[in-house]
Amino acid sequence: ITSIFSTVSFPIMSALQDDEKRLHSAVVRLNCLTFFVSAIIMIFLAALANPLIKILLGQKWIESVWMLQLMCLSTLTM
Repeated sequence: ITSIFSTVSFPIMSALQDDEKRLHSAVVRLNCLTFFVSAIIMIFLAALANPLIKILLGQKWIESVWMLQLMCLSTLTM
C-alpha cells in the first residue's frame, strides 16, 4: 500500500519541493491517508481471518488464524 501511494504521490511532492510548508502538509496528509487505508484493510483481514484461512488453505491451517489476526493488528501499532 505504501509503495503505491509513494509512486502516485511522487510527482505531486516533486512539484511542491520548493514550498516547504505545503510539502510538509502534503506529507502529513499522505501519511494519514496511508495509515487509514492500511488500518481498514488490516482490521478487515483480521476480522475475516477464520473464513479466509478455511477457504484458501483448508481446515488443517485453522490453528494459524490467531497468528494472522495478531500480525494484522500488530501492524497498526507500527
